[in-house]
Amino acid sequence: MGHFIKSTLQPLKEIKLLWVLKVSILQFLLVHIANGVLSELFYIILDLTNLPHINHTNFWEVLKNPLCLIILVIYMISVALFIHIEFYLLFAIIQNKPILTKTSLKQLPQYLKKFWQTIGGRQLPVFLAYILVTIPVLHVGLASALTQKIAIPDFIIGELMKETKGQLLVYSLAILIAYINIRLMLVIPLVSLKHLTAWQSIKESWSLTRKNWSLLLRILCLSLLILFSFSLIVMALIVMLSTLDSSGNHFWIQSIFLTLIWEVTFLVTAFVTIGLALIFKHFLLGNPQISRVNSQSHRRIAVELLLLVIITTAIGFFSVSRLAFYQTNVDKTVIAHRGVVARGVENSIEALEGAKTDKSDYVEMDLMLTKDRHFVVSHDNNLKRLAGIDQNISDMTLEEVKKVGIEQGDFSSHISSFKDYANRAKALNLKLLIELKPNPKEPSDYVDLFLKEYQELGLSKEHKVMSLNLKVMEDINKKQPTIETGHVIPIQFGIFGNEKVDFFVIEDLSYRPYLSLQAYWSKKKIYVWTINKSERIEHFLDKPIDGIITDDPLLVRNIESEMKEDKTIFDRVLRLLKEFN
Repeated sequence: MGHFIKSTLQPLKEIKLLWVLKVSILQFLLVHIANGVLSELFYIILDLTNLPHINHTNFWEVLKNPLCLIILVIYMISVALFIHIEFYLLFAIIQNKPILTKTSLKQLPQYLKKFWQTIGGRQLPVFLAYILVTIPVLHVGLASALTQKIAIPDFIIGELMKETKGQLLVYSLAILIAYINIRLMLVIPLVSLKHLTAWQSIKESWSLTRKNWSLLLRILCLSLLILFSFSLIVMALIVMLSTLDSSGNHFWIQSIFLTLIWEVTFLVTAFVTIGLALIFKHFLLGNPQISRVNSQSHRRIAVELLLLVIITTAIGFFSVSRLAFYQTNVDKTVIAHRGVVARGVENSIEALEGAKTDKSDYVEMDLMLTKDRHFVVSHDNNLKRLAGIDQNISDMTLEEVKKVGIEQGDFSSHISSFKDYANRAKALNLKLLIELKPNPKEPSDYVDLFLKEYQELGLSKEHKVMSLNLKVMEDINKKQPTIETGHVIPIQFGIFGNEKVDFFVIEDLSYRPYLSLQAYWSKKKIYVWTINKSERIEHFLDKPIDGIITDDPLLVRNIESEMKEDKTIFDRVLRLLKEFN
């Protein structure tokens, strides 16, 4: 036990302030340089294809273009190179090796050769596969600052979690990927320290972590210790703040507090990274003598102070500007996703009524076309998920579909016709966001069939229609321009195109602030889906969007009310801290 504690705490004794400052600046610069380079490569791909963006509708066009494929390969190599540089420099810093000096720059050709031998060429797909596999669930050990925001879209997980089989699949995959994360936690250190190839590092990591739980325990203990210390520092700052500014409305005191919190977070992140890197270095290389850089102590202190002043000034300027110009407008359209599934089966009359109870502005619902050319309310064409029968709505008549019982959770209901659902919505004074889900075998007059039924139901202009199928929306817009039409976008990279629609419905992870600006100048609206977690709801209530599509409209309303009550500068500080968490 004594040896375990000693080996766990050893990295804390070795860490130098200069290392922390260098790593902090390194990660900041590398992320921004990488984002700039990768963005330029991405826009070259868009220019070559004459596309405004890449999404589910045009992805194959990119792959058909030989020049785009070349740029795409360069893009992948660049991603691998930036990640390699990040950790190569990290381990150079903790070994006191000179970086960005004349001597080190002369070794650049040698470094690039080493990079190509370890994770370039044939090793590139192996390394990128490793990065993807170790991202989705758990970061054990060293995590790249470049990949921290990559995640599996919530709408995929959310759909799977709606049924027992899906839940089992999600939990099983989570456990499997977490296990793979643990077994492969030495890959990056092996590539950086021992210069093994990606495949060699994977095999070596798998071998070294077999039945070796002490390394994992040291990592967890060190991380928890640093997290605990960080929490104490934050608590001390909050106590100090409450003493100096009990009203929470002194701008400069709040600005200093925000600066200190962000700076501590910035430096602690680097501190944790260095601590973990030292654990891996000791594990792989033993505890070799660290090379010393010949520099006088007063010179080192001067460099440390200079770097600290630069970091503090930069964060301080950012804090003051963000706090001074921070504005919030939480009044958003709240849209119940397929009704409220906590009150009934999705897309059922009961879920529709639940949306009224939970104060929704709109109810999002899905339409499928039956064999006898009537629309019914269902997300899936196949009835297996909710009804337990392997039949397609497109192969059944309206009367056959209406007799089908559906179940979800503790609720049961039946599939409603568009007519019955719309009439109930009108009785409840609820507006509809109608999603059309045409399949490839729909009749050529599909749009005309919908418009005929829409007009027969006497639906007002307040209702909206959307679809993944852009052509269907543009046809509706052309034939009946008074109906508000929207394009549903599950995944998109880049700006909106010149789609002839009135609004866009974009998935959480694909949203970028510049899209709101573009939508504003184009006089179009933008809605984001499916937002269910409290922190994401709060995040998007603060963004310049028009509405939120959610499974829990009541939660959105409650958070909206809380945010309206937050009026002090301290409340503003808390919002900013959450935003950049």
